[in-house]
Amino acid sequence: NEASALCFEFFPEGSSVSDLYIDNLRLVFGEQSEDVSSVMELDENEICSFDRLYQEFCVSISGYDDISGIEPVLSINSDPAYSKTGRSLCMLAPEGHSEMASWPYFEFSRKLIEKVGFSDYGDDSCFALDVYNANDKEMWFYVDFWRKAPAEKRTFSFCAVANTWTSFILPFGEINAGDTSLNRLTDGLDIIRVCYYEFVGKGEQTFYFDSFRIIPGNDQGDGK
Repeated sequence: NEASALCFEFFPEGSSVSDLYIDNLRLVFGEQSEDVSSVMELDENEICSFDRLYQEFCVSISGYDDISGIEPVLSINSDPAYSKTGRSLCMLAPEGHSEMASWPYFEFSRKLIEKVGFSDYGDDSCFALDVYNANDKEMWFYVDFWRKAPAEKRTFSFCAVANTWTSFILPFGEINAGDTSLNRLTDGLDIIRVCYYEFVGKGEQTFYFDSFRIIPGNDQGDGK
């Protein structure tokens, strides 16, 4: 009588899949609907650890240009050798067709970003993540932070060293550089994306992401 998730995927126009068959589907509604963010549990200062069942469905893939045929494949890893705490996000990145053309990425759901409450953290707090590069070559990643209104993207890069863990730690003060205390990007944060350039000459690459988190500073509370 329990399920970890219910997922409907609708194929775009022109897809070769023309028919969907669903059998014995039964939905039971309570007296009052719940917003999905109300069932999202997070530890203190956690963004996403991938240790909770729902977090598997809080990430999606796309690209800034066409990534057909080179889509990264995401899965949840439970091998402790490739996780910081419990489980981690495994990303298989296929080799591309050209250098730096499509910028594949994975991003977190807006509901999760909203749940974290970035505006509760001051500029001496830090955004942090860990990634294990299970390959013999280094890899550059780019973290995009998008503000909804006024719309703006700010990008920060880091290098994942081959065959080891790399920690990326970014102060909120750098994300919000140039903003006033009343218009910080992190106060209106809407999207977080982890991108990489379309690479050639490396073969398929494997990476494990874990422990997306906030390292709190001392000036907590609406950036003040």
